[in-house]
Amino acid sequence: MAEVRYVPATGAEPWRVAAAPGALVALPPNVSIPTIDAVWRRLGERGIGAVIEALTGAFGTSLAAIPDFVLVIVEGDGLRVAVRGPIELVVETEAGPVSVSGTGVSTWAERLVPTAQRASALFVGAADEAASLPLVDGVVPADAVSLDVSGARAGFRAPAVAVAAAPVAPEPEPAPEPQPEPAPQPEPVAEPEPVAQPDPDPEPEPDSETVAPDAEAAASEDQVMIWGETIVRPTAAPVIEPPDEATLVSGGTPVAGDHDGETIAVADIRSARRGESPVYESTEIVPARRIARGRIRISDGQVVELDNTVIVGRRPRSSRSTGDTLPTLVAVDSPDQDISRNHVEIRAEGEHVLVVDLDTTNGSVLMRGGNDPVRLHPSEPTMVVTGDVLDIGDGVTITFEDLP
Repeated sequence: MAEVRYVPATGAEPWRVAAAPGALVALPPNVSIPTIDAVWRRLGERGIGAVIEALTGAFGTSLAAIPDFVLVIVEGDGLRVAVRGPIELVVETEAGPVSVSGTGVSTWAERLVPTAQRASALFVGAADEAASLPLVDGVVPADAVSLDVSGARAGFRAPAVAVAAAPVAPEPEPAPEPQPEPAPQPEPVAEPEPVAQPDPDPEPEPDSETVAPDAEAAASEDQVMIWGETIVRPTAAPVIEPPDEATLVSGGTPVAGDHDGETIAVADIRSARRGESPVYESTEIVPARRIARGRIRISDGQVVELDNTVIVGRRPRSSRSTGDTLPTLVAVDSPDQDISRNHVEIRAEGEHVLVVDLDTTNGSVLMRGGNDPVRLHPSEPTMVVTGDVLDIGDGVTITFEDLP
């Protein structure tokens, strides 16, 4: 059972921790109470999706605008953690502590830590561990927070080297009751020495003319048959190779490739009798199937699976590629020339889908249910979720469906 503990805040502008069963998220002072409340209400069922949706709705869809955060969710036998900003999250595992920080990352650092036992974060210079309190469900101001799945309590500072606990001495067993001494046994009577038996007669040596079974078997392998003055030695039967890639026709003449599709060639029959299996072409050249990450539905009727980077525009072109993979180019009509040649780029990064306005003249507007339309910042990645609609001009919209 996961246990969340926090040290109550002592400063005027504290971080706030929202906890749900098996999950917690910490947000800085510049996040409003309504936004924190929205995150907390959906934290248990949506995880990081709830955090991102709430923050982008309050601070704008640009990833450069959303505030720092710390997220910890119990997942399987480990913890999924995500950190944005310079806060350090220390995850204690069976192999030792692991530090996760968003320093130098434009979005956030996210990873699944297997065999994790505890994760803790400190928001001030120091925190009094003795003042920590349990938190089951709700929102509290805090100077430090931890989520423990091992049931043990530890400090909020970086974990020290674990010291093996002294073994508990077993309780002394009660002294056994004294047993009565056994009665003395009579001394054994010496047995008489056995009478010497005469040595057995030696077995007769085998007759020199007798042939051992191994020798007889060896002789049979080189057996000869003699009739009068003629000596015949057995020889191996010759191996007759079937005609190569030929079908026997009337007259016994092999003709290559003469097969009507119904007749079984002689070469095939002989191969089947010898138990040979047919040889198929190698499948190494077949490319591996990419995992789809949802799809986009364009207002002109086009539907494109997001198993690759997609560029949408009036006349899209691309000279860039990731490894040996070229992006998918999707052309849309733009009678008024409102849409640029290369207008937007849609790509998957990790478990998220990002959209980038390619520094267009007329821009792109993202519409999300319950929020005001937001104009994308040129060349800045913006995360999108299922149901988002992107207006790129000239009446052309892009709807995002079944995103991860």
